[in-house]
Amino acid sequence: MITVAEAYSELNENYDAVLSRLMGKENLVIKYLTMFKNDATYDALTNAVSAGSAEDALRAAHSLKGMCFNLGLISLGTVCSDLVDAVRGGEYDLDQLYAPIKSEYEKTAEVLGRCLD
Repeated sequence: MITVAEAYSELNENYDAVLSRLMGKENLVIKYLTMFKNDATYDALTNAVSAGSAEDALRAAHSLKGMCFNLGLISLGTVCSDLVDAVRGGEYDLDQLYAPIKSEYEKTAEVLGRCLD
């Protein structure tokens, strides 16, 4: 088991910034990270990419991006943003855009699992 601050450090994210955004209340950080961990948006994105649905992938990636940026999970939010921008631009390969999201999400979920379980 690691602390939330250690999890953010391991992910190279700024724990102090998210803590400040949530009025210095670590219990709120934990609450929202738990909600994130249990959220089905990543699964929706995975299913959309598997089905080749750019519209559904865009919607899921946009939602995931917002959650990530609000929680200070900037690395994951950034790769989600890349998918959103590419699909909106009309030139993209969903599988290629999804690969870094999958990698970053799995790493994030694994680290958060060690501080939330």
